[in-house]
Amino acid sequence: TTLFRSATKIPGFLTETQAEKLFNDVIPSGLADSGRKRTDAVTRLFESERDRSILELLYGSGLRVSELAGLQTGDIDLDAGFVKLTGKGRKQRIVPIGKHAAEALKKYFEVRRNFFRINREGDAAASVFAFVTRTGKKLYPVFVQRLTRRYLGPVTEQKKKNPHLLRHSFATHLLNGGADIQSVSEMLGHSNLSTTEIYTHVTFERLRDVYRKAHPCA
Repeated sequence: TTLFRSATKIPGFLTETQAEKLFNDVIPSGLADSGRKRTDAVTRLFESERDRSILELLYGSGLRVSELAGLQTGDIDLDAGFVKLTGKGRKQRIVPIGKHAAEALKKYFEVRRNFFRINREGDAAASVFAFVTRTGKKLYPVFVQRLTRRYLGPVTEQKKKNPHLLRHSFATHLLNGGADIQSVSEMLGHSNLSTTEIYTHVTFERLRDVYRKAHPCA
């Protein structure tokens, strides 16, 4: 069965402790700012809040990088707590937004409005896209991939430090927390449940470790 597939096919993911380090230590510390060109405080604030929102959504809602890059402001309903996504095959789905992501997005949109009111270099007000550059242009997947790699550097030694690592973490932590696989599959936008079943191997390994440590006959 899928549960016992080769370990080489198991996706990498962050531990919950590593996820906490990312959001509580790395992002606020500004460690990832070292790769940027020198910018003023207003621009740094805009980019920092944008980056946090991106990472919160990738981890908190399990978005694909293409879905995040194409996300429009009208797709996000902070009051209702969900985001409308257009995934593979133009299939649409609704995914919940966690409280941390909602708070980050609310702050980002406020900072974004103020930034482009002050900075006439670009005009994000004219952009329908949720995530933009400092000049108001849409972010492309390659930008998000570089951004994610920069922030994940201090957090994990996983070889692939990309947006999909956060998506894998989203699915794994949901299943470890007791979510049913059908619901997780729907949130991920998988057309086939077997695609999601690869994550059950990860949760099985965790349960086996618990069993071996706790049961006298293990």
